[in-house]
Amino acid sequence: MNELLAPALSDEAILVLRKYFGMCVLGYNYSQQFLLLEGTPGGGKGTLTTILRRIVGEMNVAEVRTSLLNERFEMAAFCGKTLLVGSDVPGNFLQRSGAEALKKLTGHDLIEAEFKGANRRAMLHGVFNAVITSNNRLRVRLDGDEEAWRRRLILVRFSNPPVIKKIVDFATQLLREEGSGILNWMLHGAVDALADFRESGKLIVPDSIQKDADDLLYESNSLNNFLDERVTAVPGGDVATSELQNAYISYCNTLNIPAMSLQAVASRLATLLRDKFDATYSNMLVRGSTTVRGYRNIELIVG
Repeated sequence: MNELLAPALSDEAILVLRKYFGMCVLGYNYSQQFLLLEGTPGGGKGTLTTILRRIVGEMNVAEVRTSLLNERFEMAAFCGKTLLVGSDVPGNFLQRSGAEALKKLTGHDLIEAEFKGANRRAMLHGVFNAVITSNNRLRVRLDGDEEAWRRRLILVRFSNPPVIKKIVDFATQLLREEGSGILNWMLHGAVDALADFRESGKLIVPDSIQKDADDLLYESNSLNNFLDERVTAVPGGDVATSELQNAYISYCNTLNIPAMSLQAVASRLATLLRDKFDATYSNMLVRGSTTVRGYRNIELIVG
């Protein structure tokens, strides 16, 4: 497996991947973390996940859909499972309202599950391993809980170019030809994972891998960071919504990080500005001979 992964990942990333896959084979999330595989389409993420599912056993795997995690009966689908998988998820997967439940499902919380049409409930113990794959650069719905996400998230980025010639059902071929070696690779990872858990209570993640997760969380919090760094409370001051949006985009461009959509920015500004600066919304800010929408009692910091 190391030889297969070497063109796509660093040695440190392969070690982290092996440990997490080993923990998946054990069927218990000792470390209260989940794994995000992100990057190149066709770079091997899907093949890896298929191999993991088959080693763990499809009967022990459930698909996780953050858009439905707050729905009444969704948790019941996880009864009797040990591994949750989100395959090729969209870029807003961790921004949906149900994404918060991922922390419970992996963080040893007790969760009530209700069965549809059965008049029955069950208690789930949130010890699920979870692996999410995406071709997109994801952002997280932080809701002021950045440190909790930092404790939970392991991000491994695939930056290799996609293979020129794809092999049909490559996972099946690998398992047929190298199945015992792949299982041994994961079992060695399980031993290393348990050693990490005994030492620190979680999987030990090298700084180079942690930096990717930290960067993702910083990008996810870009609007909040922008307001902290580029806006200040000034009685009698005012800033138009369009001026805030333009300044935010410029801030993100300067840092070379993706900006949120203008619609997303506009939807969050009112609450953030009120909470941080006691700013009030107005549709009567004067700009030249016209009036525009914006916020009073704040100003942009120039520089």
